[in-house]
Amino acid sequence: MSQITLTLDEEVEAIIYQMADAENIAPALWLSQFIKQQVKQHKGWSPEVKALAGSWADFPSLDEIRSAQGDDAERESL
Repeated sequence: MSQITLTLDEEVEAIIYQMADAENIAPALWLSQFIKQQVKQHKGWSPEVKALAGSWADFPSLDEIRSAQGDDAERESL
């Protein structure tokens, strides 16, 4: 397991100590669990970003995008 050094202001540090004390665990363990929970929640796209899919009415269709590409060159026979 790796270690990271964080610089926190006094207010945030005090909150971390209070939260850890309330759960009767070490502040480092509380912070590690908190970060792990936050990272797992933010895997992938957020619901707000996913809701944007298809919301642009004037976005070209796939056929319109591909129409400017032209035809492929003929392949050589083996």
